Amino acid sequence: MEIVPRLALTGLWLGGLVCAGCGFRIDSMVPSDGTTESLVDGAIDGTSDALADASTGSCNGKVWFADFATDPTALDLNGDSVPDWALRTAAAFPTAQLSGGVWSTPSSGTALDTQPKQPFTTRVLVRVRMRSITTSGARGAVFWINVGYDGSGTFAPLYVDAKLQSNGTQTLHFMRKTVASVEDEFATITGLGAGFLDVELDIDPATLGVSYVGAGTSGTTTLNRLTSGATDQWATVVAYSGAAEFDEVRVEVCP
Repeated sequence: MEIVPRLALTGLWLGGLVCAGCGFRIDSMVPSDGTTESLVDGAIDGTSDALADASTGSCNGKVWFADFATDPTALDLNGDSVPDWALRTAAAFPTAQLSGGVWSTPSSGTALDTQPKQPFTTRVLVRVRMRSITTSGARGAVFWINVGYDGSGTFAPLYVDAKLQSNGTQTLHFMRKTVASVEDEFATITGLGAGFLDVELDIDPATLGVSYVGAGTSGTTTLNRLTSGATDQWATVVAYSGAAEFDEVRVEVCP
């Protein structure tokens, strides 16, 4: 495994996002009542327990969570009477792409966003498990977030890209922007396996500080605030330019 600093890549996509990492406990999906239920009932109860645990804030904040066991756009785990997730196009979620708790997108797909809009002005904790399954295209499995919307048209974007390489390994690219059209790759982790990669982010929009963990390798950086007319006030996962898979995503905004 190698971490390679990279700088000044030119612009790429439809908005921005910022991620920051902090660890989260993933509870086992087993029945909590100790009975000898059928395997089917046990799996249902286990899933409910895991979803309930995942929707409980680590910092008593508001949580968006999807484990892709079911249609994420049908969830309201944070109880705000708004579906927690929506496709950017407002289309129905392609449930045929869900299998075994994994969302498999066979080609570049539509962004899946947290709902409703959120300025992310306080500490944000992120955990995502994702992988790229094709070498084609510029980007693979992407998590993106914009933080620190201050009402004057400025915010700080950040995204993480997992990309399959021709040698069968994956590379994690951690990106921020310096101005609206210029990207800066502040960390690169190479030589990772082809399985799901864990990324954790802990972002402080007030100081623009970020702590990140990618596949067990950690670091810190600061984000850049830019001015833009974009109003993409959400966290996003997307198969950016080729086939990708997502196993879990959890975003929490602290009080």
